[in-house]
Amino acid sequence: LPLIKPYLRAVQSLNYKAINEALNGLLIEEVDIQGLRTSIDAFDNFDNIALAQRLVKHEQIEFRRIAAY
Repeated sequence: LPLIKPYLRAVQSLNYKAINEALNGLLIEEVDIQGLRTSIDAFDNFDNIALAQRLVKHEQIEFRRIAAY
């Protein structure tokens, strides 16, 4: 999956839900807090509720803060 990250970043400007969710999921797996925050600030086409539910259970407190964001 990390090999696809540059491609996902390149096409994220299209703001497709599947791309945003795939990249956000990868950023969570990589524990890239700043990358996730930047992604959700810049691109709004993703399932906000599902992301929040996933993040609220995360062991990293910063991800839980993003869930409340």
